[in-house]
Amino acid sequence: MAEKKVFMDSSSKATFICPKCDKAKRVDVSEYRDIQKAVKVRCKCSCGHSYMVHLERRSFYRKATDLKGMMQLRKGNGKWEIDVKDLSRTGLQVGLKEPVVRLEPGDRIFLEFQLLDNNWVKKDAIVRTIFDNGVKFGAEFVHPLDISPLDVA
Repeated sequence: MAEKKVFMDSSSKATFICPKCDKAKRVDVSEYRDIQKAVKVRCKCSCGHSYMVHLERRSFYRKATDLKGMMQLRKGNGKWEIDVKDLSRTGLQVGLKEPVVRLEPGDRIFLEFQLLDNNWVKKDAIVRTIFDNGVKFGAEFVHPLDISPLDVA
């Protein structure tokens, strides 16, 4: 069975739902708030079922997507095709066909892509992380989306 994600809220609590009996339990998980790596937690339900979850500490839900779009550097010329791999209100993960442009953390970019509801997102963002030899990167929107990706992506 795939590992489930459980989100920590602003009060450092998370709701665990047993995949076997659907019983929910709200737990204080503040001890994990400042850990800088992925946190996996083993849970044991009162029904006896034991399961693993990935504790997600993001402020907003990040939804996996497969959206096409364009990107351009604010400090240069050229446009590049992008694949939006996941999306939240505050940022996204982007894939490039190949590392066609050398990006650095802190670079300001302009992104445009179409959501499933046919609305366009046209946003400035700042590159935060680069991985997979420059073929993927994470970026933070300068101004968060007004809508939740759960509703439209």
